[in-house]
Amino acid sequence: MIRYLSLFSGIGGFERGIEQTTKKKDFKCIGYSEVDKYAQSIYKRHYPNHIGYGDVTKIKTEELPEFDFLVGGFPCQSFSIAGKQGGFNDTRGTLFFEIARLLRDKRPQYFLLENVRNLLSHDKGKTFNTILEVFAGLGYNVQWQVYNSKNYGVPQNRERIYIKGHLTTTGGSRQKILLDPETVGTGTPNNQKVNKKRDTTRTNTIIDVKNIRPTLTASGQQSGGRIIIVGNTSKTNHGTYNIVDSEGICPTIIAGNYKSPRLIRVNEKPKNQRDHQGDRVYSDNGISPTIVTSIRNIIQQNSNIRKLTPVECERLQGFPDNWTQYGADGALISDTQRYKCCGNAVTTNVIQHIIENWDMY
Repeated sequence: MIRYLSLFSGIGGFERGIEQTTKKKDFKCIGYSEVDKYAQSIYKRHYPNHIGYGDVTKIKTEELPEFDFLVGGFPCQSFSIAGKQGGFNDTRGTLFFEIARLLRDKRPQYFLLENVRNLLSHDKGKTFNTILEVFAGLGYNVQWQVYNSKNYGVPQNRERIYIKGHLTTTGGSRQKILLDPETVGTGTPNNQKVNKKRDTTRTNTIIDVKNIRPTLTASGQQSGGRIIIVGNTSKTNHGTYNIVDSEGICPTIIAGNYKSPRLIRVNEKPKNQRDHQGDRVYSDNGISPTIVTSIRNIIQQNSNIRKLTPVECERLQGFPDNWTQYGADGALISDTQRYKCCGNAVTTNVIQHIIENWDMY
């Protein structure tokens, strides 16, 4: 039995991904950590028997049971292109060191972490180099891989880095966790081999019938909320102002708190070119850009414009319909919070793929 601890658990994306595998009976969750009250309540509804440890900074390692495997999507806002990229100067960025503390004190044999792809290049690679040095100092061999959710059964263009580690004392080689060797990273901090090419099809362009929607991110920004611009070909912004037609794939979903979204007409220049992940219009038959955690998820349907529904956002992350509809007490969760929770989640199908192809024992 592989006992695992789930950190920054959100609405249970790692747990759901593990449940979708053929190996699900080999895993047991010994506890989870989450601070957002809405995500926490949704999690408790689906996993009432899991022990909640609350704020990771307040976990006393001597009170934790032993476990073999640590998983978590540690806060990405401080490393994301969407944010100010504060890195370790941001309090959310320093939460990485809480992961390191638990690895140091409990010595699980394995870990699996998720973050935004921009973590690789943040501060010219210095941030990721620091992370690798920390893992090496703790005695873990590490490999990382960039996964795109669109390749794993959901219509969302969501690139995320997954970092896989095992204690050097466990033996074993650095196994590839994805199928594309060009985006696999291994080695010491001073011997990184990472493909730095990016898929730029989602950046401020019109997505044609054969392309895929951009990524769903969790930015937490305040914005006037421009929904869409038709015909904009600017390459200066990240995933902003996209239209997806009837057979396109959705951009990444983001998690934000936006006010009064409005439609930008054809060829109208946005007033704020720096606004990140501006609202998009998607067609009713298309594949979504990365999902946002706000009201900015838009679909064009029969010449009308409507928001993506919370259920559609759940599907874009691989969750069952209405996964986020109710909390543990049976109370309805607002759409605003459901969008946010979906945008902050990991794509369950990707977790499923990694676990299915990871021979731990």
